[in-house]
Parts: sequence; structure tokens; C-alpha cells
Amino acid sequence: MLYRGRNAIHRVTPTEGDTTRILVVFAYNDQPDVALSESALTTFYGRTV
Repeated sequence: MLYRGRNAIHRVTPTEGDTTRILVVFAYNDQPDVALSESALTTFYGRTV
């Protein structure tokens, strides 16, 4: 699914035991040398470096 936005209505099953949930976000830019903005870094990683 491709979407443009911050929120997607979805449901996930709970993890059990020592299972770790991994989220992968694939993104691309059609222009070279484009970096994530500070707001995007905060959205994806919870902080900026």
C-alpha cells in the first residue's frame, strides 16, 4: 500500500514472548542528494541527531 500522510488506520496482532516487532519504511526521493527534514527524522526515529 502506498499512501501520503502521517496516519494509517490499521490493526496488528500483539507480540508474544521475546518476539520483537520490526517496522520497515521504504522511502525514496526522485531528486539526488535529498535528506530527511528534522520533522521527518523525529517522526521516524523519535529524535534528531
